[in-house]
Amino acid sequence: MGSARVSRANASPARTEHVLAIANFRRRFALFAPDRIKTKESFGATPKPARGTRALPNPIRGEMTPTLQLFLIVSAALFCIGLLAALSRRHAIFILIGIEMMLAAANLNFIAFWRFSQQPQQPTGVMVAIFSIAIAAAEAAVGLALVIAVYRHYRTTNVDQLDQLKG
Repeated sequence: MGSARVSRANASPARTEHVLAIANFRRRFALFAPDRIKTKESFGATPKPARGTRALPNPIRGEMTPTLQLFLIVSAALFCIGLLAALSRRHAIFILIGIEMMLAAANLNFIAFWRFSQQPQQPTGVMVAIFSIAIAAAEAAVGLALVIAVYRHYRTTNVDQLDQLKG
């Protein structure tokens, strides 16, 4: 097997023009080409936000920086949706899904409080969240096994019709 190199003496003019066209295209449309990078006015003079800043709209990009308050609001909304699903549904599968949503909200709180703590070097929030995910997976497996066992006996997953449990 030889190399795929073409010597300059044997290179056709069409191939040379094609290679030059590709090189010019790459140079023209490169993201970090020297002629594309201008001064501060092209990127804006706002510095990168610090770790604990509040969520203020960025006038350049229109983005907001995530804060602890934002994560707590999302977590509370997720927990409320899970609680509503667990309390208002009649089917056992939807109740399990609601419980899983509440556990996901708790995991989000663990990660958020770890991320926005004063010294987040030790990943205690991450370890607790991973442990909680493992517990949630085991809970889902046991819960689904119970639902399948109840369905085989009663032929329904409606929890209102499960008034007696005898083997």
